[in-house]
Amino acid sequence: MKKIYTLFITSIIGSAAFAQCVVNPALFGGPNNTNYAIIPNTTTNLPLAYVGTGYSADLQFHIQPDTTVTSPIPGTFDITQIKIDSISGIPSNFIYLANPASGIFTTPTATPPGTGYGCVGLTGTAAPGQELGGPSGNGIYPMTVYFTATVLVFSIPAPQASSYTGYQLQILPASGLNSLNAGIFSVSASLPNPANEQAEFILNSPVGGTVQFSMYNMLGSIVKQETVSTTVGTNNYFLKTAYLSSGVYMCSFRMNDALITRRITVSH
Repeated sequence: MKKIYTLFITSIIGSAAFAQCVVNPALFGGPNNTNYAIIPNTTTNLPLAYVGTGYSADLQFHIQPDTTVTSPIPGTFDITQIKIDSISGIPSNFIYLANPASGIFTTPTATPPGTGYGCVGLTGTAAPGQELGGPSGNGIYPMTVYFTATVLVFSIPAPQASSYTGYQLQILPASGLNSLNAGIFSVSASLPNPANEQAEFILNSPVGGTVQFSMYNMLGSIVKQETVSTTVGTNNYFLKTAYLSSGVYMCSFRMNDALITRRITVSH
């Protein structure tokens, strides 16, 4: 049962302060798959934040609908839902929001059945001085997630309260935006925002390779997808927006296990 708690909680830090993150089952292989995972995991962790730059990151998850335990009662039991109670350690000026907004995520074994998919995101803008904040004064803010999982034990709901640590938000000075932090993939906010004809993103890549770019409207429909080649260091990605309808879009950049989402407004 602890394994399932860990699988869920490694997903639930983050979302939009003004709009929910967009659930993306395609990352796990589409509907009815059994790829129960979190993107990204705690090893990859959350993308970097920079003072004075708008921040938006979300984590996508697929919850396993049952768990096998050996004690105190051996057996396989259904997990019907997991509810986020609170998240501590988030720096001021940042806020998290789940999708669904209730913070209750239901699985196919629930009544009525859920999908097991979901996302949570974190948004905000770091203020001057926060790059020197956190428990160690180094701009790193560890987070603790408090949650309740409901497991059916012989058809009787058994809520289990627990907590999970492992995610952290690191805030860097504004001047760090154009410097490469070795080993960490990061994406700047779009410039300008709102955009009319074109928007630019700055991608810092620890290795040469490819980035999968996906753009979604607020209904969750894909409006653009492409593979972007990157070199080690700073890369400039230009997004044509002239053909898009005015509105809010979510732009997803994925390199290996790292997934970073940026929100952009198109205004003509």
